Amino acid sequence: MNNQARDWRILRHIGKNVESTGFRPRLKEEAVALAGPRAIGKYGEEVARNFLKSCGIVPLAQYPYKDEFGHLHLADFYDDSTRTAFEVKTGAFRSSSIYEFKLEQLQYALTSHQFDRVIFINVSFLGRLGFSGRLEKRVREFGVIILNQRQMGLAMGTAGRREAMSSVTSFLKVVEQRYPGPAPAFEKAHAFMLFVILGNEGIIGRQALSESTGLGEGSVRTILKKLRRGGYVVSDIQGWHLTELGNQLYRTIERKLVGPTILHESSLSVGPLQSAVLIRSTVPSLGSGIEQRDSAVRVGAHGATTFAIRSGRFSIPGGSDDCERDFPGAAWNVIREVLKPVNNDVVIVCGAADEATARLGALAAALSLL
Repeated sequence: MNNQARDWRILRHIGKNVESTGFRPRLKEEAVALAGPRAIGKYGEEVARNFLKSCGIVPLAQYPYKDEFGHLHLADFYDDSTRTAFEVKTGAFRSSSIYEFKLEQLQYALTSHQFDRVIFINVSFLGRLGFSGRLEKRVREFGVIILNQRQMGLAMGTAGRREAMSSVTSFLKVVEQRYPGPAPAFEKAHAFMLFVILGNEGIIGRQALSESTGLGEGSVRTILKKLRRGGYVVSDIQGWHLTELGNQLYRTIERKLVGPTILHESSLSVGPLQSAVLIRSTVPSLGSGIEQRDSAVRVGAHGATTFAIRSGRFSIPGGSDDCERDFPGAAWNVIREVLKPVNNDVVIVCGAADEATARLGALAAALSLL
């Protein structure tokens, strides 16, 4: 299975702006509408099939599955390599349409392992798109792709589409997706740190991940479940490791992020133990540094100080333009030797009561710039 076939799984965005896509057959929508509901359904299925093919998926049409009473139903498309059923809906739908979505039957097919996941593909028609009210809440429990050009990046070429799908933003949307049950006992920075550890280690067990992140095994299990559903990680007899999509995202992060590294005897931030992280080429998007500090504090750190590299010097937004001169110390040598900052890079130093929280705080602060 090629990279695109693996990557499609994080395309679960809800679009708000109706735009044409590059996957439409050369037909007038008005003429299709005059031909009746069956023609409209076939039109939507053709658009969806073209979209799936562009993602490297050649789906099976009209895939059979059974409900709890043994009655036969047909999913619009099925991808055998990922055991995913696709249901195509064309136009806009209100909560009164809920019964035609066969949600109970699809849920039974999932729990009985007839397939592993269900994705609804919504195709705009005559300017109408999406789900409303109670129906939208229900379909979000499965997965949704709304074919909206601006939201999905469909106007981009293959390389651009793959880059968008492997972005940190898409990763965080997967992490933040809520499922039935109690609220998670972790922040998105915990999931990001866990992902970085997986990338660094190559393969690692769940208990070792718990020890490395400082999270309970229940939280680690929940994060891994989310990342597996998003297509970023898989497990085997040796442990957990990144998929091709996960490795692609990890390489993207590696190009942008260096560290975190522990600083000993540092007074550059608040807290007895401090960690530094570098984010490349982000000075133009840097504000006052308050957002980075607040992000670190939210995960338990004491504080964080943000330095911008300008003209080869460390500067604080709204403060010193040469921090090495104004606040001398051995930590600057470590930052220069290990992180190797250059002009337009940003360095964040985070302080906390222990090393794990200092690293977590640094990564949480870095996330606001990635």
